[in-house]
Amino acid sequence: MIRMEPFSYVHALNISDYKGEDFIQTMKNHEKDASAYTVYYGKDILCCGGIMVLWEGTGEVWTVNGPLIHKHPFTFHKFMLKWMNIFFKKHNLRRLQATIDAEYKDHIKWIESLGFVREGLMRKFYAGRDFYLYARVV
Repeated sequence: MIRMEPFSYVHALNISDYKGEDFIQTMKNHEKDASAYTVYYGKDILCCGGIMVLWEGTGEVWTVNGPLIHKHPFTFHKFMLKWMNIFFKKHNLRRLQATIDAEYKDHIKWIESLGFVREGLMRKFYAGRDFYLYARVV
């Protein structure tokens, strides 16, 4: 039911409402990363995501979630737990961090359910909006 394939920036554009030039360029940069994937549920894109290794032992997770995750939240959650554990081992990570828009309460609840802990508020971080920095440390 769930399958992964290498990420293409076009995949993210297909599931995101935002199509700004900054978003497109960021997705094109992620496309070059071997740790970026598109996740399908059947024929439809569930999400796109990856891990950018910032330096030894530390990575930043990013995702672009499609509307289908709301129809299959448990499948998505189980997949993300498995996927994160694989990347922790593959990249020998001690810390995985994520930035979450402070207004997206459902994303905050979800990232915390994955074992991430809020570390701080990043004011006016992106597009004039506040974001929280979360980390999962092993």
